[in-house]
Amino acid sequence: MSPRTIAILAAPITLIAVLLIIVLLIVGAPAWLAILLPLAVAIIVAIFLHRTAVAQVVSMIDAKPITPGSEPRLENMIEELCARAGQSEPEMYVIETASINAAAFASAQTPCLAVTRGLIDKLSVVQLEGIMAREVARLREGRAQEETLVVPFIRRILAPIGGLARAVTGMVIDDDSDAISDIAGMRLTRYPPGLLSAFEAMELSGEPTSVTAGPTAHLWVRSPSGERQWSFSQRMDLLREL
Repeated sequence: MSPRTIAILAAPITLIAVLLIIVLLIVGAPAWLAILLPLAVAIIVAIFLHRTAVAQVVSMIDAKPITPGSEPRLENMIEELCARAGQSEPEMYVIETASINAAAFASAQTPCLAVTRGLIDKLSVVQLEGIMAREVARLREGRAQEETLVVPFIRRILAPIGGLARAVTGMVIDDDSDAISDIAGMRLTRYPPGLLSAFEAMELSGEPTSVTAGPTAHLWVRSPSGERQWSFSQRMDLLREL
């Protein structure tokens, strides 16, 4: 994780600490207490948010663990893709919705993939491989971990100020992040039509379900309009050119 990303993620916690210092000084608290207490609170909150980031995401998207052996096609595919990419196998989750979508998120020790029931049931093997390769590539390259920390550190703390939350999120997540992930997934399968065909199926299935909105919107392959720099149609046009 780059120093810039660490600084941006720490900014909301630092802001809270500064506000607490000001309040304590106004009410007449001793200077040492007004400084040490907010700093201690900020450190404790930061550690808590860091350690619970994955659990918070799982709770927000209402994901359930996939029982080993219950989805052999998906599980075998993930095993093969991870071996090809040199990525440890992630914990797998399913969201019981007919929508077609997937999300990668991670802590330093725990990579995770969540897929919708619609993605498992409606996509062909080639289409499914395209989406899974994209998400495995995000895990391998570390983007999923950084973007997971955005959820508790930025998008939840700054949720009451929606515009600011999106702006600060944009400082962590590269404008071209989606396109980079799409290309990385394509390179892992060496078959651009697979991911493109999956995107077309996702588009035909309708707008993303509400579970993709809110603090976790940036984690999904396809999120609601207006949440990303690249539109879904622009990403498909890019894949057609490859």
